[in-house]
Amino acid sequence: MPNERRLLLRIPEESAGRASSQRSLEHPRRFMLTQGFYLAQHSASVRARWRARQRQKQILVSNGSAVDAAIAAMFCNGLYNQQSMGLGGGFFMTVYIKEEGRAYTVIARETAPAAATANMFHGNYDKAKKGPLSLGIPGELRGLWAAYKRWGKLPWESLLAPTLALCENGYVMSKVLFDGLESAPYVKNDPNLRAKITDSLAVPLSNGDVLHVPPPPSSGVILVNILNILSGYNFTHNSINTTEDKILTYHRIIEAFKYAYATRTKLGDVDFLDLRDLIKNVTTPSYGAEIRARINDSSTSNDTAVYGATEYNQPDAGTAHISIIANNGDAVSVTSSVNYYFGAGFTTLNTGIVMNNVMDDFSLPGFTNYFGLKPSPANFIAPGKRPMSSMSPSIIVDKGGNAKLVIGASGGTKITTAVALVAMRKLWFGQTIKQAVDEARLHHQIFPQDIIKGLRAKGHGMERYPGRGSIICAMYRNRTGIYANADFRKGGDVAGID
Repeated sequence: MPNERRLLLRIPEESAGRASSQRSLEHPRRFMLTQGFYLAQHSASVRARWRARQRQKQILVSNGSAVDAAIAAMFCNGLYNQQSMGLGGGFFMTVYIKEEGRAYTVIARETAPAAATANMFHGNYDKAKKGPLSLGIPGELRGLWAAYKRWGKLPWESLLAPTLALCENGYVMSKVLFDGLESAPYVKNDPNLRAKITDSLAVPLSNGDVLHVPPPPSSGVILVNILNILSGYNFTHNSINTTEDKILTYHRIIEAFKYAYATRTKLGDVDFLDLRDLIKNVTTPSYGAEIRARINDSSTSNDTAVYGATEYNQPDAGTAHISIIANNGDAVSVTSSVNYYFGAGFTTLNTGIVMNNVMDDFSLPGFTNYFGLKPSPANFIAPGKRPMSSMSPSIIVDKGGNAKLVIGASGGTKITTAVALVAMRKLWFGQTIKQAVDEARLHHQIFPQDIIKGLRAKGHGMERYPGRGSIICAMYRNRTGIYANADFRKGGDVAGID
């Protein structure tokens, strides 16, 4: 057809064979030390795909806003990372405006269709995972447009132009996308948008910094809860000096994760639930101290009721993240997703856009999980409702009003714990942003075996995770510049202006 536009993909030779993946597995440290670290003086960006780097940098050089750069990068990543994000999905975006000293959240999470009901799958859970019933109403495009109308500076067309050129001319497929296509053959065989802008949750930290996170249905509240529980331990670099120090420190961190995730089962879309008292309570230092007093340094428990979990939220997946600090000090942290790799498993016929399967993120009546816990009514389906998400795009601002740490992650339910752990490593343990992101995490397959044994001795069940786990994109700013790092686990990169 003469007017038809097709997305062109070129598969690089290294993606088609096994040699490349074998090399990266055999030499993970070599890849880690050279990948995705940058020091800039004025502005920087970090995202999970390096191909978007020059386009994002060009926006910042052209005096575009942080939101301009984020929008351009999200359109670009919607092609390169279409297995994880795109116009068929949705996002949470935290925006810090330095001149105002204020942060906002753009909530563009997908919503349940108007005809959706809590029992719409009639006991067939597979229908929530793939196919047309798994679709939520996408929020990505309307959310980007809402952010642009509020904070955009450059012409909208200029933000889309580089991505349109890629659609016309084609691009080299990443290995991540190639692997996703190989594991999802249904993609090869495939023949009410809305968003809102609201204030972010601004939570003072013990050192005078302020943490800005989105409200539920994001997991920003859980991130705050984790940090409040652990802040009373006064962690420093000495907390991870010896093996014994690390065992105790990571034991306390794991326990905080468990208590916080029990609280997560009570959360859902604030447009449908009155969570004001709960949010106010769990984000206070006093509540963190109360939970901290329950942690036993000698042992853990496998009884979920000990941690307050009587229900469970459906685990989520996928996602891609972008972090930005602009010349004027504004910052953006945005996480986008279509849920599973390639979402619902099909694309729209006229656009080729990969559609989400976000309905799988709702809890479904009648389904108990592995531990026998009932699904959370707070996360049941309702028309127009947004399901609970692990996305936690965060910005920490110092006493002077400067964006100090801009951070977020992909990786489904591992997002919140990964963001918390990397933030701790940077702010409390005194690691560089490179070390904090690249070091093994408590979901990662190369965590030191002596620490694993010590944690097992306290009763923790530790398993080697075979996948990539969580993927962090973070940047830290101090008097000497902006230090940005993209997680080597997925092959991202950074860019900056000196």
